[in-house]
Amino acid sequence: MTTSVKDGAWTVGAAPGALPVLGHSRQLRSDPLGFLASLHQHGDIVAIRMGPTPLNVLCRHDLAHHLLVERSKDFGRGGPFLERSRTIMGNGLATSTGPEHMRQRRMSQPAFHSQHIKSYMRVMQEEATAMAAAWQPGEEVDIVQAVHDLTTRVTLRCFFTMRTDGSGNSDTVNQAADSLDRLTAGMYQQMTAPLAVMSKLPTAANKRYREAVRQFDETVDKIIADQRRTETRDDLLGLLMSAQDEDTGTTFDDAELHDQVITFLAAGIDTTANTLAWALGLIAHDPEVQQRFQSEIDTQLGGQDVSYENIRSLTYTDAILDETLRLYPPLWMLTRRALRDTTLGSHHFPSGTQFAVSPYALQRDPRVFDEPDHFDPERRKRQPDIPRSSFIPFGAGVHKCIGDAFAITESTIALATIGQHWNLRLSPESTPLKPQTEMTMGPASVLVTLEPREV
Repeated sequence: MTTSVKDGAWTVGAAPGALPVLGHSRQLRSDPLGFLASLHQHGDIVAIRMGPTPLNVLCRHDLAHHLLVERSKDFGRGGPFLERSRTIMGNGLATSTGPEHMRQRRMSQPAFHSQHIKSYMRVMQEEATAMAAAWQPGEEVDIVQAVHDLTTRVTLRCFFTMRTDGSGNSDTVNQAADSLDRLTAGMYQQMTAPLAVMSKLPTAANKRYREAVRQFDETVDKIIADQRRTETRDDLLGLLMSAQDEDTGTTFDDAELHDQVITFLAAGIDTTANTLAWALGLIAHDPEVQQRFQSEIDTQLGGQDVSYENIRSLTYTDAILDETLRLYPPLWMLTRRALRDTTLGSHHFPSGTQFAVSPYALQRDPRVFDEPDHFDPERRKRQPDIPRSSFIPFGAGVHKCIGDAFAITESTIALATIGQHWNLRLSPESTPLKPQTEMTMGPASVLVTLEPREV
């Protein structure tokens, strides 16, 4: 039975269905998205249990903004999801917190300046064009695999100046993609284990996961070692190697550099691939959206490549990506820990209390979004008063994803390039589109049949 008490403007409750010792681990493994999206029915701050550990889920966008932005100094990164993700991410930008995170962010930020994004666009366009040109009329394409390969090549070229045409780096490319695939598949099971000790048991799954971690670490070390031999570098890795903290004059040591490379590999490959796969699946599923999308790119691009000068004219394409990220944010769960005794509303929480925000659940809140499960690129025009704080696919506040502009730029170029050449027809096997919750959230399957366009 749900308990809920009025707490100022916000209600505090507890989710039903917790089991002794296991807590809500069963729900978080069997249907995590449905479970999280249902929690607002039990209160605005709803306690769930990760095994014996209570986790307070914030079910309102204003509460989430309070925690992530307005009161961010009172809450640091923490919680079972984050702590267990450190087994592969180390203490890089995606997992560090407090002053250490601010130091890493200051040193990494220049690599994502708009001028660097502009320089990366040529590589994004070349790789997207090569992928679209290799497809054949009538071919059925596994979009999930295709865009994963695409974002792997783009990431390795933009971030590490690595050639991906089979001339010397193909083994590293394949190793990075393969080990990351196995890591993301196993990570969520590690993160939702009811007890931390369960992830250390000598089970077959745990052994496979630890082997994937080892191989991924070795691949990252090889990338760094290979790139250190190049004297002049203007890619992300070179910028990280030369970055200095303006306050202390220190640079990233080898261990820190290792963790940053893992962070940017995982984010650059996995999260962008998931966004692209969802967007292409949604476009293929809706002929009206596909027709309007193609009309825009025909009109605005006139058969030319996407450029720094014309990318802003693709407003409908941008709206497609916005709505895709609303429905299927790659970062579907964020966790925080109270750094000191604090209050939310008038309810007291002691230092160490763990909190969670689910962008997936917040961005489908029926109290904010009309027909929240419906894909509608015109939503912002129909609902101009949607609060900005209710849309946080890249997080918010000091920990907002540093590479959001890179991801949106790459996704826009890929969508426009594919749309110039191909009509996509979603196969019956991929209807409806179904999410697969791993470390990030991607579609379980997107199979499309290709039909050449006559523009």
